[in-house]
Amino acid sequence: MKIEVPEIGDPKEVEISFEGWKTLEVYVTGTEGKPVMGTEVTCVISEEKTKLEQKYSGLKASEFFGFLQPGTYRVEVNAPGYQAFERVAEMRPGENTRVEVRLGPEY
Repeated sequence: MKIEVPEIGDPKEVEISFEGWKTLEVYVTGTEGKPVMGTEVTCVISEEKTKLEQKYSGLKASEFFGFLQPGTYRVEVNAPGYQAFERVAEMRPGENTRVEVRLGPEY
C-alpha cells in the first residue's frame, strides 16, 4: 500500500494506492444532466460482485469509485425510476478507468 499526502497548499486529498490495483471511477447523471438519487453501482467479474462507494454527488453528477484488480468487469448501474444500465470496462495494469453513464427514465 502506498499513501501520498499533499504538500501545504495542494488540494486537500490523500491518494491511497494498492500495488496491482487501480481505480474505476463511474460518473452518473440523468437525462436532465443532474445527479440521480438512490443510484447503486456494482462491478461484476467471474460472478463476484463489488459495490462501488459514492465519492460525492455534485450539481452535475454523482461519482462512484472502487479499487479493482486488472480484468474485464461488467459495470451495472441501477436507480429507482430509471432504466438499468450495463457496460463492460477493461481494467488494465497501470491504468485507472473512467466510465460516464447517463441514465434514461424507466418506461
